[in-house]
Amino acid sequence: MQWATDRDLCDTKAALDYLTSRPDADTKGIGLFGISKGGSVGLVAAASDPRVNCVATDGAFGTMTTVMPFLMRWLDIYAPKSRLTKYIPNLFYRTLAKDTIRTVANERNVRYLKVEPAVERLNRPLLMIHGAGDTYIKPEMARSLHGRAKSSVSELWMVDKAKHNQARQVAGDEYHRKLIKFFDEHLGNVVEPKSKTNLMPVAGPVRSKINV
Repeated sequence: MQWATDRDLCDTKAALDYLTSRPDADTKGIGLFGISKGGSVGLVAAASDPRVNCVATDGAFGTMTTVMPFLMRWLDIYAPKSRLTKYIPNLFYRTLAKDTIRTVANERNVRYLKVEPAVERLNRPLLMIHGAGDTYIKPEMARSLHGRAKSSVSELWMVDKAKHNQARQVAGDEYHRKLIKFFDEHLGNVVEPKSKTNLMPVAGPVRSKINV
């Protein structure tokens, strides 16, 4: 399933527990990087785990910030040429969406994660990367999710012409440099790479990262 659930969160917490239990784990904390659904789950995990010092995502998406725009866009399929739809308050559609999500979750025996409140609670450095050409999770959905961030260090980087999960292929070296700089700044004490031509730095025991 493409939507983030409690099962994905359980896996992520297990990975965090493993990483911090290693004998070479950095006691100062962890940097978390998640792609697409992994980014969504990572945001939820980090919001309640003080071991995570900073979070970077690529193509992350919320629940309501994704469902609501599509619901309103496709409303005409179910109510063609109806003049009444524009007079129905937005609260009705939000309630309808939440009830539908709850029903599907019960049928699949999962709990869908509330990503948006997690972003609001996340008080650590955040870097969100998103494709400006993403037709699946549209740029305005990413902006809406990022707009909820309360962190004093928060950035949304839109990569021109990149589609969903394609920012790395489009931005290339700039993508690598931006991620490395983000983790260098917020994890600290980084072992510098021996080769300047290497896109990814050589990580010593003082750095801990987890990819979701």
